[in-house]
Amino acid sequence: MPNLQTGLHNDASPTDHTDEATTQLELTAHRLAQQHQQITSANFPLHLPQRFSTQEATIEAVHQYFIQASQEERDYSAAAEWILDNYYVVQQALRQVKRDLPSSYYKELPKLDDGSDWHGLPRVFALARHFTIHEKCYTDLKRFARFLRAYQQETPLKMGEVWALPTMLRFCLLECLAQTAERATVKSEANAAVAPILQFAVAAADTEVIANSITGLRQLASYDWNTFFEESSQVEQILRQDPAGLYGRMTFQTRDQYRKVVEKLALATGKSELSVARAAIDLTQPAVTTPPAPDVDPWAGLAQPVAAHVGYYLLGDAHDRLAQAIGHRPNSLRRWLGNHVTAVYTGSLTTLSVLLLLALVLYTSWLGGTWWQMVLAGVLGFVPITAVSVGLINWFVTNLVTPRVLPKLDFSDGIPAACRTMVVIPALLTNEAEARSLFAQMEQHYLRNPDPKLGFALLTDFAD
Repeated sequence: MPNLQTGLHNDASPTDHTDEATTQLELTAHRLAQQHQQITSANFPLHLPQRFSTQEATIEAVHQYFIQASQEERDYSAAAEWILDNYYVVQQALRQVKRDLPSSYYKELPKLDDGSDWHGLPRVFALARHFTIHEKCYTDLKRFARFLRAYQQETPLKMGEVWALPTMLRFCLLECLAQTAERATVKSEANAAVAPILQFAVAAADTEVIANSITGLRQLASYDWNTFFEESSQVEQILRQDPAGLYGRMTFQTRDQYRKVVEKLALATGKSELSVARAAIDLTQPAVTTPPAPDVDPWAGLAQPVAAHVGYYLLGDAHDRLAQAIGHRPNSLRRWLGNHVTAVYTGSLTTLSVLLLLALVLYTSWLGGTWWQMVLAGVLGFVPITAVSVGLINWFVTNLVTPRVLPKLDFSDGIPAACRTMVVIPALLTNEAEARSLFAQMEQHYLRNPDPKLGFALLTDFAD
Protein backbone atom coordinates (compact mmCIF):
# COMPACT_ATOMS: atom_id res chain seq x y z
CA MET A 1 0.00 0.00 0.00
CA PRO A 2 1.38 3.47 -0.84
CA ASN A 3 2.66 5.69 1.92
CA LEU A 4 -0.07 8.18 2.82
CA GLN A 5 2.38 10.62 4.36
CA THR A 6 4.19 11.24 1.07
CA GLY A 7 3.65 14.86 0.09
CA LEU A 8 1.16 15.59 2.87
CA HIS A 9 3.21 17.55 5.36
CA ASN A 10 5.27 19.98 3.37
CA ASP A 11 5.60 23.61 4.45
CA ALA A 12 2.66 24.78 2.34
CA SER A 13 0.25 22.10 3.44
CA PRO A 14 -2.88 23.29 5.32
CA THR A 15 -2.66 20.15 7.42
CA ASP A 16 0.45 21.33 9.26
CA HIS A 17 -0.37 21.11 12.96
CA THR A 18 1.20 24.47 13.76
CA ASP A 19 -0.34 27.27 15.75
CA GLU A 20 -0.34 29.45 12.66
CA ALA A 21 -2.13 26.84 10.56
CA THR A 22 -4.70 26.21 13.29
CA THR A 23 -5.34 29.92 13.74
CA GLN A 24 -5.81 30.30 9.99
CA LEU A 25 -8.28 27.40 10.02
CA GLU A 26 -10.27 29.03 12.82
CA LEU A 27 -10.31 32.40 11.05
CA THR A 28 -11.60 30.63 7.96
CA ALA A 29 -14.36 29.03 10.04
CA HIS A 30 -15.37 32.45 11.43
CA ARG A 31 -15.59 33.96 7.96
CA LEU A 32 -17.58 31.00 6.65
CA ALA A 33 -20.00 31.16 9.59
CA GLN A 34 -20.66 34.85 8.97
CA GLN A 35 -21.73 33.96 5.43
CA HIS A 36 -24.13 31.27 6.68
CA GLN A 37 -26.46 33.42 8.78
CA GLN A 38 -29.44 33.27 6.43
CA ILE A 39 -31.19 29.88 6.35
CA THR A 40 -34.56 28.59 5.25
CA SER A 41 -36.64 25.48 5.85
CA ALA A 42 -38.29 25.59 2.41
CA ASN A 43 -38.25 22.51 0.19
CA PHE A 44 -35.58 22.29 -2.49
CA PRO A 45 -34.54 19.57 -4.96
CA LEU A 46 -32.67 16.67 -3.37
CA HIS A 47 -29.30 17.73 -4.78
CA LEU A 48 -27.15 15.48 -2.59
CA PRO A 49 -29.29 12.29 -2.53
CA GLN A 50 -29.50 12.52 -6.32
CA ARG A 51 -25.70 12.15 -6.45
CA PHE A 52 -25.66 8.79 -4.63
CA SER A 53 -26.22 6.64 -7.71
CA THR A 54 -23.71 8.69 -9.75
CA GLN A 55 -21.06 8.36 -7.04
CA GLU A 56 -21.55 4.60 -6.84
CA ALA A 57 -21.51 4.13 -10.62
CA THR A 58 -18.39 6.26 -11.04
CA ILE A 59 -16.43 4.46 -8.32
CA GLU A 60 -17.53 1.07 -9.66
CA ALA A 61 -16.36 2.06 -13.16
CA VAL A 62 -12.98 3.15 -11.81
CA HIS A 63 -12.65 -0.08 -9.83
CA GLN A 64 -13.41 -2.19 -12.90
CA TYR A 65 -10.92 -0.15 -14.91
CA PHE A 66 -8.14 -0.96 -12.44
CA ILE A 67 -9.13 -4.63 -12.23
CA GLN A 68 -8.89 -4.92 -15.98
CA ALA A 69 -5.53 -3.11 -15.96
CA SER A 70 -4.17 -5.55 -13.37
CA GLN A 71 -5.44 -8.58 -15.31
CA GLU A 72 -3.77 -7.30 -18.48
CA GLU A 73 -0.60 -6.70 -16.45
CA ARG A 74 -0.47 -3.06 -17.43
CA ASP A 75 1.35 -0.56 -15.28
CA TYR A 76 -0.92 1.41 -13.03
CA SER A 77 -0.40 4.16 -10.48
CA ALA A 78 -0.31 4.18 -6.70
CA ALA A 79 -3.88 5.54 -6.80
CA ALA A 80 -4.96 2.25 -8.35
CA GLU A 81 -3.43 0.32 -5.47
CA TRP A 82 -5.31 2.47 -2.97
CA ILE A 83 -8.64 1.83 -4.67
CA LEU A 84 -8.08 -1.89 -5.27
CA ASP A 85 -6.89 -2.53 -1.71
CA ASN A 86 -9.59 -0.44 -0.03
CA TYR A 87 -12.61 -0.86 -2.28
CA TYR A 88 -14.56 -2.51 0.54
CA VAL A 89 -14.01 0.61 2.68
CA VAL A 90 -15.48 2.77 -0.08
CA GLN A 91 -18.46 0.44 -0.53
CA GLN A 92 -19.16 0.50 3.19
CA ALA A 93 -19.07 4.31 3.19
CA LEU A 94 -21.45 4.47 0.20
CA ARG A 95 -23.96 2.23 1.98
CA GLN A 96 -23.67 4.21 5.18
CA VAL A 97 -24.28 7.57 3.48
CA LYS A 98 -27.40 6.19 1.78
CA ARG A 99 -28.68 4.81 5.07
CA ASP A 100 -27.89 7.87 7.21
CA LEU A 101 -29.18 10.52 4.79
CA PRO A 102 -32.71 9.50 3.73
CA SER A 103 -34.81 12.05 1.87
CA SER A 104 -36.93 12.81 4.95
CA TYR A 105 -33.86 13.71 7.03
CA TYR A 106 -32.30 15.69 4.19
CA LYS A 107 -35.46 17.83 3.86
CA GLU A 108 -35.33 18.72 7.57
CA LEU A 109 -31.78 20.10 7.38
CA PRO A 110 -31.65 23.93 7.29
CA LYS A 111 -30.75 25.18 3.81
CA LEU A 112 -28.75 28.29 2.95
CA ASP A 113 -30.83 31.24 1.79
CA ASP A 114 -28.14 33.74 0.82
CA GLY A 115 -28.85 34.04 -2.90
CA SER A 116 -25.44 32.57 -3.82
CA ASP A 117 -24.58 29.32 -5.59
CA TRP A 118 -25.09 27.62 -2.22
CA HIS A 119 -28.77 28.62 -2.17
CA GLY A 120 -30.93 25.59 -1.33
CA LEU A 121 -28.05 23.38 -0.18
CA PRO A 122 -27.75 22.24 3.45
CA ARG A 123 -25.66 24.58 5.57
CA VAL A 124 -23.88 21.64 7.14
CA PHE A 125 -22.87 20.38 3.69
CA ALA A 126 -21.28 23.75 2.88
CA LEU A 127 -19.33 23.52 6.14
CA ALA A 128 -18.10 19.96 5.48
CA ARG A 129 -17.22 20.72 1.85
CA HIS A 130 -15.19 23.78 2.77
CA PHE A 131 -13.23 21.87 5.41
CA THR A 132 -12.60 18.93 3.07
CA ILE A 133 -11.22 21.11 0.28
CA HIS A 134 -9.24 23.32 2.68
CA GLU A 135 -7.56 20.25 4.20
CA LYS A 136 -7.02 18.50 0.83
CA CYS A 137 -9.25 15.63 2.02
CA TYR A 138 -6.92 14.98 4.97
CA THR A 139 -9.44 14.38 7.76
CA ASP A 140 -7.89 15.25 11.10
CA LEU A 141 -10.91 15.06 13.41
CA LYS A 142 -9.22 17.12 16.14
CA ARG A 143 -8.73 19.92 13.65
CA PHE A 144 -12.29 19.48 12.46
CA ALA A 145 -13.53 19.82 16.05
CA ARG A 146 -11.63 23.12 16.40
CA PHE A 147 -12.95 24.25 13.03
CA LEU A 148 -16.51 23.44 14.14
CA ARG A 149 -16.03 25.13 17.51
CA ALA A 150 -14.88 28.34 15.82
CA TYR A 151 -17.75 28.14 13.34
CA GLN A 152 -20.36 27.83 16.09
CA GLN A 153 -19.03 30.87 17.90
CA GLU A 154 -20.62 32.82 15.04
CA THR A 155 -23.37 30.47 13.82
CA PRO A 156 -24.62 27.75 16.19
CA LEU A 157 -25.77 24.59 14.48
CA LYS A 158 -28.96 22.74 15.28
CA MET A 159 -28.63 19.31 16.83
CA GLY A 160 -29.84 17.62 13.66
CA GLU A 161 -27.05 19.36 11.75
CA VAL A 162 -24.38 18.20 14.21
CA TRP A 163 -25.62 14.63 13.85
CA ALA A 164 -25.41 15.02 10.04
CA LEU A 165 -21.74 16.06 10.07
CA PRO A 166 -20.20 12.55 9.80
CA THR A 167 -22.52 11.77 6.89
CA MET A 168 -21.63 15.03 5.14
CA LEU A 169 -17.92 14.42 5.64
CA ARG A 170 -18.29 10.94 4.14
CA PHE A 171 -20.25 12.36 1.22
CA CYS A 172 -17.58 14.98 0.53
CA LEU A 173 -14.75 12.45 0.70
CA LEU A 174 -16.62 10.09 -1.61
CA GLU A 175 -17.30 12.92 -4.05
CA CYS A 176 -13.63 13.92 -4.01
CA LEU A 177 -12.62 10.31 -4.54
CA ALA A 178 -15.10 9.73 -7.37
CA GLN A 179 -14.30 12.92 -9.29
CA THR A 180 -10.54 12.63 -8.84
CA ALA A 181 -10.38 8.94 -9.78
CA GLU A 182 -12.63 9.43 -12.79
CA ARG A 183 -10.60 12.37 -14.02
CA ALA A 184 -7.32 10.48 -13.55
CA THR A 185 -8.32 7.13 -15.03
CA VAL A 186 -11.57 6.75 -16.92
CA LYS A 187 -11.09 10.14 -18.61
CA SER A 188 -14.84 10.62 -18.81
CA GLU A 189 -16.60 13.93 -19.33
CA ALA A 190 -19.06 13.21 -16.50
CA ASN A 191 -17.46 15.76 -14.18
CA ALA A 192 -18.27 18.52 -16.62
CA ALA A 193 -21.98 17.85 -16.05
CA VAL A 194 -21.67 18.26 -12.27
CA ALA A 195 -22.96 21.55 -10.87
CA PRO A 196 -20.01 23.85 -10.00
CA ILE A 197 -20.93 23.90 -6.33
CA LEU A 198 -20.72 20.08 -6.24
CA GLN A 199 -17.34 19.95 -7.95
CA PHE A 200 -14.35 19.29 -5.70
CA ALA A 201 -11.24 20.92 -7.11
CA VAL A 202 -8.56 20.04 -4.57
CA ALA A 203 -5.13 21.65 -4.89
CA ALA A 204 -3.18 18.42 -4.56
CA ALA A 205 -1.94 15.52 -6.62
CA ASP A 206 -4.56 12.94 -7.60
CA THR A 207 -2.81 10.16 -5.70
CA GLU A 208 -2.68 12.29 -2.57
CA VAL A 209 -6.37 13.16 -2.79
CA ILE A 210 -7.36 9.50 -3.27
CA ALA A 211 -5.11 8.35 -0.43
CA ASN A 212 -6.39 11.05 1.92
CA SER A 213 -10.02 10.32 1.01
CA ILE A 214 -9.76 6.60 1.71
CA THR A 215 -7.83 7.16 4.95
CA GLY A 216 -10.45 9.69 6.01
CA LEU A 217 -13.26 7.22 5.35
CA ARG A 218 -11.45 4.71 7.57
CA GLN A 219 -11.13 7.24 10.38
CA LEU A 220 -14.77 8.27 10.14
CA ALA A 221 -15.86 4.62 10.37
CA SER A 222 -14.01 4.04 13.65
CA TYR A 223 -14.70 7.34 15.43
CA ASP A 224 -16.95 7.68 18.49
CA TRP A 225 -19.56 10.06 17.08
CA ASN A 226 -21.72 10.02 20.21
CA THR A 227 -18.87 11.60 22.14
CA PHE A 228 -18.15 13.98 19.26
CA PHE A 229 -21.78 15.11 19.22
CA GLU A 230 -21.90 15.80 22.94
CA GLU A 231 -18.64 17.73 22.80
CA SER A 232 -19.83 19.78 19.80
CA SER A 233 -23.50 20.42 20.56
CA GLN A 234 -24.13 23.74 22.28
CA VAL A 235 -27.49 22.48 23.54
CA GLU A 236 -25.62 19.68 25.31
CA GLN A 237 -23.30 22.18 26.99
CA ILE A 238 -26.28 24.18 28.28
CA LEU A 239 -28.10 21.12 29.65
CA ARG A 240 -24.93 20.06 31.46
CA GLN A 241 -25.36 23.20 33.58
CA ASP A 242 -28.09 21.25 35.41
CA PRO A 243 -27.82 22.53 39.02
CA ALA A 244 -28.41 19.04 40.39
CA GLY A 245 -25.38 17.87 38.42
CA LEU A 246 -27.21 14.71 37.37
CA TYR A 247 -27.76 15.32 33.66
CA GLY A 248 -24.17 14.48 32.78
CA ARG A 249 -24.34 11.33 34.95
CA MET A 250 -27.26 9.80 33.11
CA THR A 251 -26.98 7.25 30.32
CA PHE A 252 -26.44 8.48 26.78
CA GLN A 253 -29.92 7.23 25.80
CA THR A 254 -31.50 9.29 28.60
CA ARG A 255 -29.58 12.42 27.63
CA ASP A 256 -30.73 11.85 24.06
CA GLN A 257 -34.33 11.72 25.29
CA TYR A 258 -33.86 15.09 26.98
CA ARG A 259 -32.33 16.61 23.85
CA LYS A 260 -35.15 15.35 21.64
CA VAL A 261 -37.67 17.14 23.86
CA VAL A 262 -35.69 20.36 23.39
CA GLU A 263 -35.66 19.76 19.63
CA LYS A 264 -39.42 19.13 19.47
CA LEU A 265 -40.27 22.20 21.55
CA ALA A 266 -38.00 24.39 19.42
CA LEU A 267 -39.65 23.09 16.25
CA ALA A 268 -43.16 23.62 17.66
CA THR A 269 -42.52 27.18 18.84
CA GLY A 270 -40.13 28.45 16.18
CA LYS A 271 -37.60 29.31 18.87
CA SER A 272 -33.97 28.28 18.79
CA GLU A 273 -32.92 25.07 20.51
CA LEU A 274 -30.48 27.07 22.64
CA SER A 275 -33.25 29.31 24.02
CA VAL A 276 -35.41 26.30 24.93
CA ALA A 277 -32.49 24.62 26.73
CA ARG A 278 -31.70 27.85 28.62
CA ALA A 279 -35.36 28.19 29.64
CA ALA A 280 -35.29 24.69 31.13
CA ILE A 281 -32.11 25.48 33.09
CA ASP A 282 -33.53 28.80 34.30
CA LEU A 283 -36.57 27.04 35.77
CA THR A 284 -34.35 24.86 37.95
CA GLN A 285 -32.56 27.75 39.68
CA PRO A 286 -35.20 28.68 42.32
CA ALA A 287 -35.35 25.08 43.56
CA VAL A 288 -31.62 24.78 44.37
CA THR A 289 -31.21 24.45 48.12
CA THR A 290 -27.42 24.31 48.36
CA PRO A 291 -24.76 25.22 45.81
CA PRO A 292 -23.72 22.13 43.83
CA ALA A 293 -20.28 20.75 44.67
CA PRO A 294 -19.47 18.16 41.98
CA ASP A 295 -15.75 18.37 42.77
CA VAL A 296 -16.40 17.19 46.32
CA ASP A 297 -19.13 14.64 45.64
CA PRO A 298 -20.20 14.08 42.04
CA TRP A 299 -23.47 12.57 43.23
CA ALA A 300 -24.34 15.37 45.66
CA GLY A 301 -27.15 16.41 43.33
CA LEU A 302 -29.20 13.47 44.57
CA ALA A 303 -29.82 15.48 47.74
CA GLN A 304 -31.32 18.35 45.74
CA PRO A 305 -35.11 18.63 45.30
CA VAL A 306 -36.44 17.04 42.14
CA ALA A 307 -37.31 20.51 40.84
CA ALA A 308 -33.60 21.33 40.70
CA HIS A 309 -33.04 18.74 37.96
CA VAL A 310 -33.55 19.83 34.36
CA GLY A 311 -35.26 16.54 33.54
CA TYR A 312 -38.18 17.52 35.79
CA TYR A 313 -39.13 20.13 33.17
CA LEU A 314 -38.22 18.18 30.05
CA LEU A 315 -39.75 14.78 30.82
CA GLY A 316 -41.24 15.12 34.30
CA ASP A 317 -44.37 16.54 35.88
CA ALA A 318 -43.34 20.16 35.31
CA HIS A 319 -43.17 19.86 31.54
CA ASP A 320 -46.18 22.19 31.25
CA ARG A 321 -44.26 24.88 33.13
CA LEU A 322 -41.48 24.75 30.54
CA ALA A 323 -44.01 24.84 27.71
CA GLN A 324 -45.64 27.89 29.28
CA ALA A 325 -42.28 29.60 29.78
CA ILE A 326 -41.43 29.37 26.08
CA GLY A 327 -44.97 30.17 24.89
CA HIS A 328 -45.88 26.70 23.69
CA ARG A 329 -49.51 25.59 23.81
CA PRO A 330 -49.57 21.79 23.67
CA ASN A 331 -52.39 19.88 22.02
CA SER A 332 -55.25 20.10 24.52
CA LEU A 333 -56.76 16.73 23.56
CA ARG A 334 -53.45 14.91 23.82
CA ARG A 335 -52.75 16.64 27.11
CA TRP A 336 -56.15 15.62 28.52
CA LEU A 337 -55.67 12.02 27.37
CA GLY A 338 -52.24 11.92 28.99
CA ASN A 339 -53.66 13.13 32.30
CA HIS A 340 -56.58 10.64 32.32
CA VAL A 341 -54.99 7.44 31.08
CA THR A 342 -56.92 5.05 33.34
CA ALA A 343 -60.28 6.68 32.64
CA VAL A 344 -59.66 6.65 28.89
CA TYR A 345 -58.61 2.98 28.90
CA THR A 346 -61.46 1.67 31.04
CA GLY A 347 -63.97 3.94 29.30
CA SER A 348 -62.89 2.71 25.87
CA LEU A 349 -63.07 -0.90 27.03
CA THR A 350 -66.54 -0.45 28.52
CA THR A 351 -67.88 1.42 25.50
CA LEU A 352 -66.63 -1.15 23.02
CA SER A 353 -67.99 -4.05 25.10
CA VAL A 354 -71.44 -2.40 25.38
CA LEU A 355 -71.55 -1.71 21.63
CA LEU A 356 -70.64 -5.30 20.78
CA LEU A 357 -73.21 -6.67 23.25
CA LEU A 358 -75.83 -4.34 21.84
CA ALA A 359 -75.01 -5.51 18.32
CA LEU A 360 -75.38 -9.15 19.44
CA VAL A 361 -78.77 -8.49 21.08
CA LEU A 362 -80.07 -6.55 18.06
CA TYR A 363 -78.89 -9.33 15.74
CA THR A 364 -80.81 -11.88 17.90
CA SER A 365 -83.91 -9.68 17.66
CA TRP A 366 -83.49 -9.34 13.88
CA LEU A 367 -83.49 -13.15 13.62
CA GLY A 368 -86.89 -13.20 15.41
CA GLY A 369 -85.72 -14.02 18.93
CA THR A 370 -87.97 -13.34 21.93
CA TRP A 371 -86.99 -11.04 24.81
CA TRP A 372 -85.71 -13.90 26.96
CA GLN A 373 -83.65 -15.23 24.03
CA MET A 374 -82.10 -11.77 23.63
CA VAL A 375 -81.24 -11.72 27.35
CA LEU A 376 -79.76 -15.22 27.10
CA ALA A 377 -77.67 -14.17 24.07
CA GLY A 378 -76.38 -11.18 26.02
CA VAL A 379 -75.47 -13.29 29.08
CA LEU A 380 -73.76 -16.00 27.03
CA GLY A 381 -71.91 -13.46 24.89
CA PHE A 382 -70.67 -11.28 27.79
CA VAL A 383 -67.44 -13.17 28.51
CA PRO A 384 -66.25 -13.70 24.90
CA ILE A 385 -67.19 -10.13 23.92
CA THR A 386 -65.26 -8.76 26.90
CA ALA A 387 -62.22 -10.82 25.91
CA VAL A 388 -62.45 -9.57 22.31
CA SER A 389 -62.80 -5.97 23.54
CA VAL A 390 -59.71 -6.27 25.76
CA GLY A 391 -57.70 -7.69 22.87
CA LEU A 392 -58.82 -4.96 20.45
CA ILE A 393 -58.18 -2.11 22.91
CA ASN A 394 -54.75 -3.50 23.80
CA TRP A 395 -53.90 -3.80 20.11
CA PHE A 396 -54.87 -0.18 19.45
CA VAL A 397 -52.94 1.04 22.50
CA THR A 398 -49.74 -0.77 21.58
CA ASN A 399 -49.89 0.57 18.00
CA LEU A 400 -50.93 4.15 18.77
CA VAL A 401 -49.09 4.94 22.01
CA THR A 402 -45.31 5.26 22.04
CA PRO A 403 -43.71 3.57 25.07
CA ARG A 404 -42.03 5.92 27.52
CA VAL A 405 -38.55 4.79 28.48
CA LEU A 406 -37.71 5.66 32.07
CA PRO A 407 -34.67 7.94 32.56
CA LYS A 408 -31.63 6.08 33.90
CA LEU A 409 -28.47 7.03 35.75
CA ASP A 410 -25.20 5.69 34.37
CA PHE A 411 -23.67 3.24 36.84
CA SER A 412 -21.22 1.69 34.37
CA ASP A 413 -18.34 2.81 36.64
CA GLY A 414 -20.00 1.39 39.75
CA ILE A 415 -22.85 2.32 42.07
CA PRO A 416 -22.01 5.31 44.31
CA ALA A 417 -22.58 5.24 48.05
CA ALA A 418 -25.50 7.65 47.67
CA CYS A 419 -27.29 5.06 45.51
CA ARG A 420 -26.64 1.96 47.62
CA THR A 421 -29.42 -0.51 46.79
CA MET A 422 -30.86 -3.73 48.16
CA VAL A 423 -32.74 -6.06 45.80
CA VAL A 424 -35.37 -7.89 47.86
CA ILE A 425 -36.95 -11.06 46.44
CA PRO A 426 -40.28 -12.07 48.06
CA ALA A 427 -40.90 -15.81 48.21
CA LEU A 428 -42.66 -18.58 50.14
CA LEU A 429 -40.68 -21.38 51.76
CA THR A 430 -42.71 -24.48 50.97
CA ASN A 431 -40.02 -27.12 51.41
CA GLU A 432 -36.27 -27.62 51.75
CA ALA A 433 -35.73 -28.04 47.98
CA GLU A 434 -37.51 -24.74 47.29
CA ALA A 435 -35.34 -22.95 49.85
CA ARG A 436 -32.12 -24.31 48.31
CA SER A 437 -33.33 -23.27 44.85
CA LEU A 438 -34.02 -19.73 46.05
CA PHE A 439 -30.58 -19.42 47.62
CA ALA A 440 -28.97 -20.72 44.42
CA GLN A 441 -30.85 -18.11 42.35
CA MET A 442 -29.85 -15.32 44.72
CA GLU A 443 -26.23 -16.41 44.52
CA GLN A 444 -26.39 -16.25 40.71
CA HIS A 445 -27.83 -12.73 40.88
CA TYR A 446 -24.97 -11.67 43.12
CA LEU A 447 -22.29 -13.24 40.93
CA ARG A 448 -23.71 -11.42 37.88
CA ASN A 449 -23.78 -8.11 39.79
CA PRO A 450 -20.78 -8.10 42.17
CA ASP A 451 -20.91 -4.38 42.96
CA PRO A 452 -20.31 -3.89 46.72
CA LYS A 453 -23.05 -1.21 46.81
CA LEU A 454 -25.66 -3.70 45.58
CA GLY A 455 -27.07 -6.28 47.97
CA PHE A 456 -29.56 -9.12 47.62
CA ALA A 457 -32.00 -10.52 50.18
CA LEU A 458 -34.88 -12.97 50.46
CA LEU A 459 -38.11 -11.78 52.07
CA THR A 460 -39.74 -15.10 52.95
CA ASP A 461 -42.64 -16.61 54.80
CA PHE A 462 -43.84 -20.12 55.39
CA ALA A 463 -46.77 -21.48 53.44
CA ASP A 464 -50.14 -21.34 55.22
